Amino acid sequence: MKTQLKSLTLQFICACLLASVSAAQEASSSIGLYPAHATISGTSPRYISGLIKGWNDPQDCIKWTAKIANPGIYNVILEYIAVAPKPGSLVEVAVGNQGAQGRLQSCENWNVKSACTLYLGQVKIDKAGEVPINVSVLDKKGEYVMDLRSVRLDPTGETIFRDLPKKAVHPAF
Repeated sequence: MKTQLKSLTLQFICACLLASVSAAQEASSSIGLYPAHATISGTSPRYISGLIKGWNDPQDCIKWTAKIANPGIYNVILEYIAVAPKPGSLVEVAVGNQGAQGRLQSCENWNVKSACTLYLGQVKIDKAGEVPINVSVLDKKGEYVMDLRSVRLDPTGETIFRDLPKKAVHPAF
């Protein structure tokens, strides 16, 4: 009887420890929003091979609903592809009732592996639950806006980084 009790106690402790590790991992995880799960509002953008392509109408927008488990401050990151003469459009990612904006810059070539990463700013999500995320064009430059690869929300804790550059970064592949 004592052996069974010790075994059950040990199993309970292990289960609690595993639950604590999972909660800690969730607290620091990013939220990735990808084209395959987006709702396209409008007629020009279309989903092709993991990207939202052909976006040329500034009235169109891309929408998701994110399930936020951990309220807090998030960096808003946009991954996209744009080449001359397409760059320069001003885009906004709205998270709930807040928005983060940035101007698209040219990526070096038209290839999924050379997508640009653009830091747009930070938003504060006050409570857990479903939050609408919308990508829209505020000022279109050139014939097309971009090919959208993803939107990412990276948790920051409570720190606000106001001095991060709002520029595209070309990752090394």
